[in-house]
Amino acid sequence: MARIYIESLSREYKKKLKNRELTREEVNGIFLTVADNYKRRKKSFMAVSIMLAVIMGLMVVMTLMYKPEGEGLDGNGVLFIIWLQLLFYIVIMFILYYLGMAKVPLQFSSCLKKGYPQLVNEYGFKAIREYAKKAKDENTNPMNEEVNDLSIEEVKRNIDNLACILKIEDTFNLSNYADLIVIGFLEGRICRGDKVYILTGSNGNYIESEIAAIEIGPRQQVNEAANRHVALGIKNGRGMGIKKGMIVFKRATY
Repeated sequence: MARIYIESLSREYKKKLKNRELTREEVNGIFLTVADNYKRRKKSFMAVSIMLAVIMGLMVVMTLMYKPEGEGLDGNGVLFIIWLQLLFYIVIMFILYYLGMAKVPLQFSSCLKKGYPQLVNEYGFKAIREYAKKAKDENTNPMNEEVNDLSIEEVKRNIDNLACILKIEDTFNLSNYADLIVIGFLEGRICRGDKVYILTGSNGNYIESEIAAIEIGPRQQVNEAANRHVALGIKNGRGMGIKKGMIVFKRATY
């Protein structure tokens, strides 16, 4: 059964957007996350709208077929009931669209207007809808397509002064925690506080961030790790659109 989940943009990101506390890369990351969720939820919304349309159609047919004994409804009465049913359907769909799809994008766009008005055309609500429409027309998710194309061996060959590299095997969030946890096998050495880059696709685009935490096991936080499976805390990573399959790397400094 199709489900529409109701969410809200976190208070922390609302504040940072309004106060211009985010970098261009972080704004872009939030946009990608919001737009991708909008695109996925559009499928659920379409399924729900079709289901409700079928139910409404059955109600209209039953109304037309209803013939009570004695004085029944005249043509105007039947038409009035059908109009009420149609109005009910429109109101329900509007509420579902706002709560299930448009609420977070509109919040993001509103905060963007206050903090980064120059970026509204590029990252606003209209841009989010165009992103979803483009993905639908291409019948694919360009973001996922780029991630799947990433090869850690190819990245090793193409990046100079590589100090360490990790292909993300999984990600997860902690409640009330702005950082994103990424898991994978680390090749090379990394330290807490290191500046890192997250390669988002085969086109060479990357996000710049910082390592906020390193874990080598449950509740085993360390300041550095090398050549082993680790969990890395990407500073403010929740809104950057980081996904499984992307590659985290650090350049060597001399």
